[in-house]
Amino acid sequence: MHKLRGWVLGSALLAVGLLISGCSSGSGTASPSPEVSVSSTDGSLVVGEGSKLPDSWPPDVAAPSGLALQSVVDSGDSAVALYLGPGDAVAAGSDVKSKMLANGYDLQTDSTQGPARVTTYLKDTTQVQVSVEQTGSDASVTVTVVRLA
Repeated sequence: MHKLRGWVLGSALLAVGLLISGCSSGSGTASPSPEVSVSSTDGSLVVGEGSKLPDSWPPDVAAPSGLALQSVVDSGDSAVALYLGPGDAVAAGSDVKSKMLANGYDLQTDSTQGPARVTTYLKDTTQVQVSVEQTGSDASVTVTVVRLA
């Protein structure tokens, strides 16, 4: 399990690095093309607007309105989706929060970690962590879904 979490974290950092290098902050038009896709027996990583959520993604986990899905890291029992685009991070976070609560998720924690606002939700055996951050005129929302045993 430790190896798998390391793979997920490393892949997520790679995805963010690729996004940052492929986007110019505040432009609102630049985004990576769906050219990066890596799969192994441990999971998969897709970067670019051609990304799609894995079949295992819970349908009641909210996506922020108005932001494009830019990358997905899937390791089977956990998955990370990054949404990015021009917009207000506070509004995007509020949008996701209201949807998560309406879908029956309980708010577990809500805190600031550096420049990001991080909120954790729980429903049955599904834990969802939403991290929201403003970078210039762009908002980024990272949604992490973990299936608890």
